[in-house]
Amino acid sequence: MPLSNPEPYKVDGYDELLEAVKLGGRRQTKARDFVPKMYQALVTIGGLAPQDAADRIYRDLLGIWQKQTIRRLLPLRTKELVAKDMLVAGRAESLSASESAPVTPGVIILPKDIAIDSREEVVLTGLKQEISQLKKTVSELEGTKRSLLKKTLRLERELKRQKGKNDEKKSGSKGQKETTMLLLPHLFMKTFTLMRSSTAPLVLTIAEGHVTSVDEEL
Repeated sequence: MPLSNPEPYKVDGYDELLEAVKLGGRRQTKARDFVPKMYQALVTIGGLAPQDAADRIYRDLLGIWQKQTIRRLLPLRTKELVAKDMLVAGRAESLSASESAPVTPGVIILPKDIAIDSREEVVLTGLKQEISQLKKTVSELEGTKRSLLKKTLRLERELKRQKGKNDEKKSGSKGQKETTMLLLPHLFMKTFTLMRSSTAPLVLTIAEGHVTSVDEEL
C-alpha cells in the first residue's frame, strides 16, 4: 500500500529534478524528460518501494502535470502495483459506502484515477493474448492447408491412374466380345458341304440367335 503521508525527506538527484520542474514551469519542462529520472532516483537512491515512489511523485507534481500523464511514464510493473493497491482501496470504500447506499450487485466502484489506466492495461493485455492466439491458429491452418493440398494431389493422381486402368480393361473387353449362334444340324451339313466344294464366302442369315439359312455369296 502507498504511504498515506510519507515524510518528504531529501533524496539526492530527486530534489534537484523537482526544483527544476517547479522553476521551469509546465511549458518549459516535459514530463517524459523528468518523471522517469525522478522515479529512478527515489527507487535506486532513496530506497522507496515502487508504490511509495509513485505516490510521492504524484503529490510533488500535483498541479504541474495530470496524474494520468505521470502514470503513463512510470514502469509497467509499478503501474500494475499502484493499480492493484488502488483497486483494493476502491473496494474497501465501496463496501463502506454500501452500508448507507444501495449498490448494484457485481458492480465495483473504482476510483476515477485508476479507471482509465487499469482498463487500458486489461484491454491491451487481452488484445495481445488474442493476437498471439490468432497467429497460432493461422499457422496451424496454413499447415493443415498444405497437408490437405498434398493429399488432394495424391488422390487425383491415383484417381487418374485407376481411370486409365479401367479404360484399358473396357477397350480390351470390347475387342474380345464373343457372340453365340445356334446352328441346326441340317444347316451345319450344308455349311460343311459348301465349304468343301466352294471357295466363295458363306453368308449366314441369323434371327434371334439362330442361323436360319446358309448360302454362298453372290
